[in-house]
Amino acid sequence: MSAPVSNGDEPRWIRDGIALWLSEIRLLFVTIWTFISAPRRFGAEWASGKLVAMNPVGVVLASATVLLPADYGLQRLLRWDQRPNISIAIELARASRPYLLSALLGLLIHLALRLLGSRRMLSTTIGILFYVTVWSWAAWCVGLVVCYFAGLGSAVPTLMAGATLLWAALALDGAHRVRWYWCLGLLIVVGFGLIQLINLMQRYAGLS
Repeated sequence: MSAPVSNGDEPRWIRDGIALWLSEIRLLFVTIWTFISAPRRFGAEWASGKLVAMNPVGVVLASATVLLPADYGLQRLLRWDQRPNISIAIELARASRPYLLSALLGLLIHLALRLLGSRRMLSTTIGILFYVTVWSWAAWCVGLVVCYFAGLGSAVPTLMAGATLLWAALALDGAHRVRWYWCLGLLIVVGFGLIQLINLMQRYAGLS
């Protein structure tokens, strides 16, 4: 027979779980707001370890629970997405495309930044692009909302998502100390090429 346990020793798992959840939510919003409001400072302080921010993968996973259904739901409401129901594997493959692009883009951008004098790690570059991808996805969804109420075309969310490249350039500037306009040029040129390549591969695999 087990020994009696006093009330002071009982696990307060509900209270602790709620406290942990609230702490993570607070850190998520602080991370996103700091990145949006001061991308260059965010990049510099996060890369140097001076800024406490949520892990990039954590931001991706947490935001996807909101952005993924918002994206697909709004496109359905706008009647832009008329595809029949498809398997979850294909949906997950489509949802992972921006992050696959971020990882590949980060690799190529990092090589160029190293040639321009940066000594940061590859993980820093990819992490910043993960943060940017979440911000870009959120901007895309806001653009969809604008289209729904204003009756505008797909150019609006595309332009809003594309504008977040400036945040990416400024954050990379802060992290790597390479002028933001060089970073922006690399993002546009390399990013466009990778998008075309990934779209081609997805069409070939039947995932488009």
